[in-house]
Amino acid sequence: MDTIGKIIQRLRNDINLDQDELSLLCGWPNKGRLGKYESDIKEVTVDDAIILSSVLGVSPSTFFSPTIGHTVFIPYKCTSVPVVGEVEAGKVQIMDYVLTTQGSIGDIDGENTNFYPIYGLKVNDNNLTPHFSNGEVMVVDARSYPANGDMVIVKNRNCEYKIELFIENRYNHFKSINNKENHNILKSNQVLGVVSLGDGKISYCP
Repeated sequence: MDTIGKIIQRLRNDINLDQDELSLLCGWPNKGRLGKYESDIKEVTVDDAIILSSVLGVSPSTFFSPTIGHTVFIPYKCTSVPVVGEVEAGKVQIMDYVLTTQGSIGDIDGENTNFYPIYGLKVNDNNLTPHFSNGEVMVVDARSYPANGDMVIVKNRNCEYKIELFIENRYNHFKSINNKENHNILKSNQVLGVVSLGDGKISYCP
């Protein structure tokens, strides 16, 4: 089985580019970074995987190890985001990832990780209508601070990931999507990301 470096080298040769030419198209100052990737000295970063995928015409997941390589990436604005799980009955089920206040983290080989501050969750929940329909992907941004009425991803005391509505007041409450009478005091470290509405809705095309 080819290494990630061999895959990059093969894709580069397929379009008749040398390392200098591909590096120039990627906007890198020289071929040093690409040389490390092709020699498997360095793991391809998320940002560079997106750049390489755009130039070489493949999915960003091509440049990740098998664990992350099964992740579906979908186009969003000027980049691509990974679909790391799905939402059903107000609960978030994730795959080979953990969700944090900084974003989603996927384990590669037990030592290295890939980090995504923006990620997608496939919707399989009628309670999210009219904001989302089944089969669509909601985009979550861990870098945003929630405003009153925002949907947020929350980690509860049982270490479950859930989607809730944020109610901004002096206590900062949230309430369940599925039980509107359920109000709880919100701690800042429980909010893991804000769901983007409007342009944060994507059709799912695996």
